[in-house]
Amino acid sequence: MNSLHYARTERRTVCLADVRVTKPHSMRLIDVNTLKLHEFFGDQIPPYAILPHTWEAEEVTYEEWLYDGRQYPWRWGWVYDEEEVDNIKSKTGYHKIAQACLKAQGDSLSLAEVRS
Repeated sequence: MNSLHYARTERRTVCLADVRVTKPHSMRLIDVNTLKLHEFFGDQIPPYAILPHTWEAEEVTYEEWLYDGRQYPWRWGWVYDEEEVDNIKSKTGYHKIAQACLKAQGDSLSLAEVRS
């Protein structure tokens, strides 16, 4: 079972899963309320939940996550298709990330990172 670990330090990320300290230059984090991706840079990276996991069958790709949230660049020529969105949301990986976002909400965090 995957568990959430929290980064709560200033100007650095602490992953309690492996006690590794890094200073990222930028991060894409999921808003746990809207499930949309947001990018943060340097010292502007806020506290967030971490969902460490390994890839399994039916994981959601970065492009699928953008597509589902209607965050895809129009220049890619994508047409929003409800059936495709239903396929994305039916994947076990999507459910895993959505559940992690609910857990983060319950822990008063508004952002989450998916580590693979």
